[in-house]
Amino acid sequence: MMDVEHEDFDLMEDEDEDVYEALQDLGRTRTSLPRLIGNDLHFDVMEDEDEDVFEEAGAIMKQHPEKIQLYLHVDQDFQHLGEALKDMIFKCLPRIKRIRLHRPINNFVLQLFLQAAQNEVQTGQKTVMLLADVIDFNTIFDEKTSQRHVEFLLDLFSHIKVFETERGQSVQPLLNPVYQSAPAVWDIDLSNRKASILLEVLKFQTDKKPVNIISWSDEENELWSFLQCLPYISQLGLHDGSFYSKEVIHHCLITTGVMGGADPMWWGAGGNQPWAVTRTILRGRFRLANQSVSGPWEETGKYLGLNAGLSSQKPAALTTTPPCCPSKEAIRFIANLFIQAAECDRETGEKKLQLLSSVCSYSSFPALEARTLSLKTQSDFLLDLYSFLTDCENPSRKHVLQALQPVYQSAPADWVIDLSKRKASILLGVLELQTVKKPVKLVGWSDEETEIKSFLQCLPYISQLGLGKWHFISKEAIRFIANLFIQAAECDRETGEKKLQLLSSVCSYFSFPALDDKTLSLKEQSDFLLDLYSFFTACENPSHKHVLQALQPVYQSAPAGWVIDLSKRKTSILLGVLEFQTVKKPVELVGWSVEENEQRSILQFLPYVSELDVSKPLLQQLLCLISVGDEVQVTRQAAILSRVLGRKVDLSHIQIDPQTCVSLAAVLEQAERLSELDLSHCQLNDHSVDLLLPHLHKARVLDLSNNEISDLGALRIHSVVSTSSYIQTVRLINNRITDTATFLTDPRYDLWDQSKDQITVEFRPDLNHHNDELSYSFSCESGGQFQCSETGLVFLMKAAGKVEYSPAYWDEAALKTAGYEPAGPLFNIEDPERGLCSLQLPHCEADVEGREHLSVAHFCGGNMEVLKPLAVTDTHVMIHVQNLSFYGLLRNIFSLITPSVRGQVLLFHPPGSPPQKQVYMFLLPSNVPVSQVKHQHLKCRYITTTADCMFIANQKYSVTSDLKGVHEIQPESWVFFCNYGPNFHPTFEVFFNHDITEMRLAILDDRQHEVWVRRISLTAEAAPDSNQAGDAEVCGALEREVNPGEVGEMGGASGYMKDGKHFVDRNMTALINRVTLVLPILDQLYESGFIQHEMYMDICDEKTSFQQMRMLMQKVIIPGNNRAKDELCGILEKEQKYLMEELKGE
Repeated sequence: MMDVEHEDFDLMEDEDEDVYEALQDLGRTRTSLPRLIGNDLHFDVMEDEDEDVFEEAGAIMKQHPEKIQLYLHVDQDFQHLGEALKDMIFKCLPRIKRIRLHRPINNFVLQLFLQAAQNEVQTGQKTVMLLADVIDFNTIFDEKTSQRHVEFLLDLFSHIKVFETERGQSVQPLLNPVYQSAPAVWDIDLSNRKASILLEVLKFQTDKKPVNIISWSDEENELWSFLQCLPYISQLGLHDGSFYSKEVIHHCLITTGVMGGADPMWWGAGGNQPWAVTRTILRGRFRLANQSVSGPWEETGKYLGLNAGLSSQKPAALTTTPPCCPSKEAIRFIANLFIQAAECDRETGEKKLQLLSSVCSYSSFPALEARTLSLKTQSDFLLDLYSFLTDCENPSRKHVLQALQPVYQSAPADWVIDLSKRKASILLGVLELQTVKKPVKLVGWSDEETEIKSFLQCLPYISQLGLGKWHFISKEAIRFIANLFIQAAECDRETGEKKLQLLSSVCSYFSFPALDDKTLSLKEQSDFLLDLYSFFTACENPSHKHVLQALQPVYQSAPAGWVIDLSKRKTSILLGVLEFQTVKKPVELVGWSVEENEQRSILQFLPYVSELDVSKPLLQQLLCLISVGDEVQVTRQAAILSRVLGRKVDLSHIQIDPQTCVSLAAVLEQAERLSELDLSHCQLNDHSVDLLLPHLHKARVLDLSNNEISDLGALRIHSVVSTSSYIQTVRLINNRITDTATFLTDPRYDLWDQSKDQITVEFRPDLNHHNDELSYSFSCESGGQFQCSETGLVFLMKAAGKVEYSPAYWDEAALKTAGYEPAGPLFNIEDPERGLCSLQLPHCEADVEGREHLSVAHFCGGNMEVLKPLAVTDTHVMIHVQNLSFYGLLRNIFSLITPSVRGQVLLFHPPGSPPQKQVYMFLLPSNVPVSQVKHQHLKCRYITTTADCMFIANQKYSVTSDLKGVHEIQPESWVFFCNYGPNFHPTFEVFFNHDITEMRLAILDDRQHEVWVRRISLTAEAAPDSNQAGDAEVCGALEREVNPGEVGEMGGASGYMKDGKHFVDRNMTALINRVTLVLPILDQLYESGFIQHEMYMDICDEKTSFQQMRMLMQKVIIPGNNRAKDELCGILEKEQKYLMEELKGE
């Protein structure tokens, strides 16, 4: 057997078959020796194969412990299945998991199943079933088309028929499993297949199958035979290559440079193969520009015999639209099939015509898949089919047209038609077959009066009338729609009909003239409708007034909002259109005229507008215009302008003079509860403020930043703000204000530019301990920006003051319900003197994309408010603060981004004694304060090292070391998540011999790449720092509160008593903090009778192990005296062995 290493040759996957063949083609000697690679056995199948090869392969399969996947590399010229190969395969069938061929060789598979049928007749064993179970038809036959699979089934049936005739044996029923493994959709070429064979194979199917015809025969006998197959067919369709004529495909291949100017002589017996290229072009699924000629293009060229031109050329970009007309052959075939069905019914009394109609009545006919054809191609096919039948002289055509009615009712969803190339009478005939009105999209038209009148007859059968995408902005489209309405008006005048009203109704929808609202922008739609109105106002036809009246429903339906460039269009046109409306609509002005008359005309159409979107310079011009006139006129115009501007007025970065201030004041006087008034960067001074002052209280957010307001103007603003409860925020950043004392007591004021870089002073906070809780505080003697060295919090103080803050813990279940998860610690922040104006919370997001999903939770009065950040830097999230309480970072849990976070690796060395020591490793986000972790592990020595690391959430990590002796690392791996408390337990524990003084530790990701590696020293016991000392005092205070209890009957004998105190009393805090798996302990205490069921459930209901252990101690262990304590220790000796050894050792 030939040995093949995995590193050199891995053929486990299907696509590796190509690699194998490529290696053979590159000159490697082709060998027939079996090659076993894992559970895959490869060998070559040749006509003159040595029997020893197959015996060796059979021996390998029998000896291998698992079932084999057999890969057969069959010679392209294979003809006969040798006896040795047959024996090997059928003897080893129970040991084979799957048989795969590297290329589809129908003849080889055919002979396999013929032999299987013979074996089953001779032995009675279910050989066919076994073979069918292991043959992988998906790899043997092309998954993209079922043609080869269907051909195999038809060939199999034919060969079995011959075999039965020669041998006089019936074996067809044995092959039922093979026939029923047929593909979901049958692709078949009937040009070189007898329909009678297809009929026999279809009879073996347990349910009806969709049939896709690739090519066909026009012989009457074959059509008749195919009709017999209809009872076994669920849907009948044509292969997508059949819809287009040879000229279309020739055009595509020439345009793309694949054929040059060659004549399509290749369109013969195998001519469907070039369709693989053409289909890609017609569907628009391949970018042809700048593509090198290789791969499928080269293969197509080889097939076409065009190698000479392909080697040095590139396909050109497809710059012209191919003439995608359906092939006449396909139309003729479907028509003849229906005619033959009608004649069959007439001669035999059967109902073949009805049956044929039923299998063709589906929405995408004649394509089985809707995505195969465009609506234009589908419409052309159905219209051409109708034309063919109406021009046909066959006496059965009337019955056929009647039978086609269900087909035309089912397809298409929308009609797409070019009336410049087709008579409207054909469309009318088809539409009359429908029972439901359908949309019609015109992609071309004729301006002939007779054709327009003919099209008007189609209106009763149309639900909506639209234009193709490229016709919205053309003058021809405007003229055609206008002429259509004019002809409808004249038709009504001559005949008394109501064509004008009918035409208006089919055009009255919100996206007119596009059937799809995604096809064109509001600007394009607005231009079309405005141009149409302009055409009629300039038209001299006497019917234009009736037409404009009929158009009123159209303009009421469309568009949703108007977008207009008044630099290119008169305002009178927009005014005329707006007067049609019964409901006010939004208007966006993207340009304006410098002429004062045109600008003043804007004020005339404002009463018809619901909301005005206008540029700041034009808004300034409008403010100037409304100030002209008497008092009543000014008030009326100001009221209208105030209404259309909505709840937000933005004039920032516009120089506002006193006259504009007067007009703005008039607008504000009419305003009702503005959400925001932005007058930043407007060069406002104290006099300007005086003009606006009476109305500033109407804005919830007032931005007066970056102006020239002095202390005097600021005091006047304060006098207004202090009496208004509606005003929420007043920004006075970067003005000429020097006296800020008045504003410090009102948190609604912003006087500091928080976006500018501040000099940040780092401080070490005072650490406070009360009831075993950690808290921080700091004081400053003046305003400034200060960063806490312990937590990373940054405080922007506007004056001297004191801030107190302490860690709190999230209710993660409530957060998840709201769609969030913690992205940082939660802090309770208090600012008694109200000197804090902004807060920066540290985040750990490494990627910019992840920071976009951050927000801040503010808890106040039992409710959570989610705040949008003012800014997000590389390290912090900034917010403006008002009412202080609980603040913390959030991340949206519905974000699809897997966060890459900055992390930290913290190392602690717990006290211990021989024979082993250990190191605790904590993998945490970088924004978890180290002091919080230290506080929970007071008796451990913190090992100072560089802790920075990068982690990916939900990715698995493991730890490795250079320790050579006896050592252990647990757990083997761990999935990283952002832990923000309340408990910080070790992620990994490293156990090693007591004589180890240093080691190298590394953290590996799931690809075994090192993401953190450090060498640490364990020689010296460092003295605890001030934080640890303070925490140790708290720990001691807690332990002193524990009542040691009385010595029970087992107290002295148990060995847990020392100096009059029980082991549990001496280590109460450590046990509460460090025992993480509480449920196994509860189970054993329950079984031994120390816990009743109700208490057991109460402890289980606690959310964290810390809370569970504390409740267990308070409610069960301490009241149970030494007997309960001894029982607990006995359980811990089994469940927490290393922890007990450590605590005993100290």
